[in-house]
Amino acid sequence: MSRLHALTLAAAVLGTAIAWVGWSPEHAAAFAAGACLSTLNLLGWERIVNAISRGEKPRRLSLVFVATRYVVLGIAAYVIISVFNLSAAAVLTGCLAAAVAVTADAVLEVFHART
Repeated sequence: MSRLHALTLAAAVLGTAIAWVGWSPEHAAAFAAGACLSTLNLLGWERIVNAISRGEKPRRLSLVFVATRYVVLGIAAYVIISVFNLSAAAVLTGCLAAAVAVTADAVLEVFHART
């Protein structure tokens, strides 16, 4: 597991725990669902970046995936919010788990470079 994956998992678990203690189990479930969407998005981007770094040409399916990724994630978030009647704010906050992890990874990299 890479450091970025570990940080994403840590942000998801910590955010879910805070939502559980601070609000309710329903908010925790909503945050966790958003964090899952965020993690799937991160894995998709990681796959594309790795392919480009290996010098591979983007396949047509990859281009379609990039173009429709946020539409699919938006539909998934809508379904989570409307069907399961979960908090929209908690789902959207959970969607920031990967962004928090990327920021933490960048900060760790800066501190690591100084030592």
